[in-house]
Amino acid sequence: MYIENVSELAFDDITPDDPDFIYIQGLAEAGLISSKLSRQDLVGPGDDAGTPYYFYPESPLSRQDLVSWKMALDKKPSLKPIERLSADFLALSMLRRSTLMHALQL
Repeated sequence: MYIENVSELAFDDITPDDPDFIYIQGLAEAGLISSKLSRQDLVGPGDDAGTPYYFYPESPLSRQDLVSWKMALDKKPSLKPIERLSADFLALSMLRRSTLMHALQL
């Protein structure tokens, strides 16, 4: 999540004023598309640090781009589904505190 004056922009040609900024920045922060953020993971400090990195939002997508994005999604570990307990407030108030604490830790 981009925070102004705290986070780094993923691309030099996509600013927070761009209508698609949150989506492009989010994909870069998640590591699904190559950006300045992912480049920092690959190179050491000072290597290519000052060179600009562009997204080129107006250029057409290639098949290679789409395949690389799909592969990045396929390689990411899936999130564990959230399980909810179905109980009303009256039932919760009847449970012992230890039982309730154990259920919340699951």
